[in-house]
Amino acid sequence: MKFLFLFCALVAFTVHADDYIFGVVPQYDINVLKQKWNPLLHHISNRTGDNFIFKPAKSMTEFTANLESGYYDFVYINPSQFLMVNRKFCYKQVVKVKDQYLRGIIVMNNTTEFKALSDLNGKEVAFPYPEGFGAYIVVNEYLKRQDIIVKPVFVGSHQKVFEAVSAGLYIAGGGIVQTLEASSYDIKNKTEPFPPLIIAVNPRVPNNTIQNFSTQLISMHDNEVDKIYLDLIDFEEFELAKMQDFDAMRKTLNQ
Repeated sequence: MKFLFLFCALVAFTVHADDYIFGVVPQYDINVLKQKWNPLLHHISNRTGDNFIFKPAKSMTEFTANLESGYYDFVYINPSQFLMVNRKFCYKQVVKVKDQYLRGIIVMNNTTEFKALSDLNGKEVAFPYPEGFGAYIVVNEYLKRQDIIVKPVFVGSHQKVFEAVSAGLYIAGGGIVQTLEASSYDIKNKTEPFPPLIIAVNPRVPNNTIQNFSTQLISMHDNEVDKIYLDLIDFEEFELAKMQDFDAMRKTLNQ
């Protein structure tokens, strides 16, 4: 415990002026991520006086390496990734999307001849990446519990999963509800709900910066102009995240 406290304290002394690096788990291609997140972060920078710099990763491998090095000041991540950086670097939870939980989904193109979930047994199924908590880990375990063993093919992002299924390259794909945007897919099953993706913060960031950032995000749903920026990232409203949100999952993962 003393070692952990010392390590966190050392990390806290590396803060740089008023520039803060913001990362996002790469659920979409990098250009899509920029279109979604840059306007919001520029808007919050103007409101707070701090400079939130979006640094999208080109791949999940790059993003994971950045996470494991404590590179990001603020980062939007899934619950499994949050527990890792919380344990390793003492990242703190900041905000989550209000009334939203993470659910894995299995999608098929509604024109395919395969209709039942059991049809997937032994078949290739598209997934974003091995580290995808909702889209791969949860979905794969859900299938295994029903004695359905698939051959995972990792295509790089949630967006590419849906594109590959739509094009008929794979009969099904794993994802999460929040990234499903087209109506041409048939959702076959949803997994049980898990804690949502959240924005977490490195302990080196000053408390007043965290407070200003979270206040701006939480208040955005009250203003019609601000809602435009929330719409870009497909969210309606933020609220404060609590460590208790992850209690059940921590017990499940023994963390």
